[in-house]
Amino acid sequence: MLKKHSPAGDLHEDNDLVFCREDGRPINPDTFSSGLCALRKRLELPYMRLRDFRHLSADTLYETETDPKTILKQVGHTTVETSLRYNHQTFRRQKKAVERADSKLRELR
Repeated sequence: MLKKHSPAGDLHEDNDLVFCREDGRPINPDTFSSGLCALRKRLELPYMRLRDFRHLSADTLYETETDPKTILKQVGHTTVETSLRYNHQTFRRQKKAVERADSKLRELR
């Protein structure tokens, strides 16, 4: 296996983990959960599961009108259709869409 660049250098363990310590070893789930809870509180977000952060990330990218292929890569999906299911329309985006359509219809008059 290839060693990832880390402060542990050659002592880094590549265990193919999504979340791990800096040396590649598994992280204690309780430690991870408490860190996630602290991050959530610092960002003043409501209670969220780890999976909810993925949805939040995708929604935020859609909100900034990021193209779907970029979002697909960011959240790790294999198809754009899957990523689009994470696109929870917000009132603000719906309002902007109606305003753009209204503006276009006014131009056509």
